[in-house]
Amino acid sequence: MASTAALPVPAASRYRWRVLTLQVACFVFPFLARCMSSPLIPIVAPLLGMNMSQAGGYMSAFFFGYVITQIPAGILADRFGVRLLLAASLVIVRICTFAMAYVSRYDQGFPLRVVIGLAVGADYSCCARARMAWFPPSARGPDAGIMLHGPSAGPPRPHPAP
Repeated sequence: MASTAALPVPAASRYRWRVLTLQVACFVFPFLARCMSSPLIPIVAPLLGMNMSQAGGYMSAFFFGYVITQIPAGILADRFGVRLLLAASLVIVRICTFAMAYVSRYDQGFPLRVVIGLAVGADYSCCARARMAWFPPSARGPDAGIMLHGPSAGPPRPHPAP
């Protein structure tokens, strides 16, 4: 397993800005999908036969998976590389998000929300590893700030009225 101390200090390159753009996209799109769920709960809960306690658990299911994945994802990113892990994560999120359109009951949606959380949990570890590989130490702070600003694009957008 490679350690971050063993990474060479990268030279400044224009390609790193593409890496940053991909990092922001990896944070923005799953975050938007996460934010869209909350305002839809009053509409979706009756359709899925959920009471409000189940709706709260349904919304929390994402974070169960997300928290579990954080540390293992860092280890996996070091071992297998950012590209493979992040690509797998994004594919899993897209498949599960597509499958959510066919959910008709609470017990079908809950596991999908957990799996989406497990997959999205790899994002930060992968992006941190990519930052170490593509950005010199003097540019890592701004890279992190820009990347973490990406999810802020979710809350300011207008939510549909229930």
